[in-house]
Amino acid sequence: MPITFVQRLLGHASLATTGIYTQLADDVTRKIALNTRTALDEVPPAEKSVLREREAVYEVGFEEWDALVEELL
Repeated sequence: MPITFVQRLLGHASLATTGIYTQLADDVTRKIALNTRTALDEVPPAEKSVLREREAVYEVGFEEWDALVEELL
């Protein structure tokens, strides 16, 4: 989803303001996802690489994230 779409949706005059809000939302989402227990947390130690892969998803930079969102849409 283009950031300009989000800018218009939120009614921001400045793209910089939208960038601040989206960065804050990404940080909050990352913290919630990494601190929420799921069925993956019950994986035996031999299979913990699955959990590390989940954490790696949230280490993606903004450019990669935007590209992934565009691909999914």
